[in-house]
Amino acid sequence: MILYLLSPPWWMWTSIPVDEWIQWLGIIIALVPIFFLIWVHQHLDKQWSIALELVEDHKLIITGPYKYVRHPMYLGSFIYTIGLMMISLDVLVILFFSFSIWVNYRRIPREEQMLIDEFGDEYIKYIKRSGKLLPRFHRIDDGSPAKI
Repeated sequence: MILYLLSPPWWMWTSIPVDEWIQWLGIIIALVPIFFLIWVHQHLDKQWSIALELVEDHKLIITGPYKYVRHPMYLGSFIYTIGLMMISLDVLVILFFSFSIWVNYRRIPREEQMLIDEFGDEYIKYIKRSGKLLPRFHRIDDGSPAKI
């Protein structure tokens, strides 16, 4: 990242030559989730942790963005990261950030299992009425077990 920021001439081979408007679009795409993530943090309050862990007296948050999406922080982070990739237009930066998205996406099933273990049926009902990363447009309640 430091080499990218310093932009030495020998580093230019990784640049993707496209129109400048894509970078401007990336700026907009990267700015919007910042406000969304502030909203997410307001609803999580003290229950947020960078590690996969539950805090003391952990409560299931189903308000604000969590009313529609179980993992709005991941959603906001992924959109922000896509904006940064568009701003950089650099192959190595895009590869690095794509790997970052992939690593974080793979955390979701472990996080959901942890929440099922903690909240049981309450979380399974929540799974059925909310989307993982995008809102559900209709409620699914066919009696089958919840899918993570």
